[in-house]
Amino acid sequence: MHVQLNGEAHEVLPEEVEVKLTPKPGWALANDSTYVVALSTTLTESLKREGVARGLVRQYNDLRKSAGFRVEDLMLATWGGNGELEKVFAEFGDYIKHETLASELVRADAAPQNATTGSLRLDDGEVLLSVRPAGTTIKDTQADQ
Repeated sequence: MHVQLNGEAHEVLPEEVEVKLTPKPGWALANDSTYVVALSTTLTESLKREGVARGLVRQYNDLRKSAGFRVEDLMLATWGGNGELEKVFAEFGDYIKHETLASELVRADAAPQNATTGSLRLDDGEVLLSVRPAGTTIKDTQADQ
């Protein structure tokens, strides 16, 4: 390869060149000998809410286990916390219900009697969660269809 510098031509050999990839802020780069991949590392508000929803699913499933639910048991679930959580449950409520086998997922100021409860500390505060048996199983709902 030849380059012009101050009006003079210079030959540059491949072993004399070093190419470095430097990502712009908010991006990550990975490469091999053939490909370069750029990935945005910016967390949107929706992605943050999805992360909270996944944490809630984990906590609800831990509560299911603590309460002695069988794998096929449906549950009634409640939550209580600040208003920011409403956005999480509005956007990801169906996902949370599906992943935890909750036939009901409602906001409550206090946990219902005889419910297994737990809390999850989040950036925006703490959320109180509760689970109790729905009295039916996933098999019962499939038979009704």
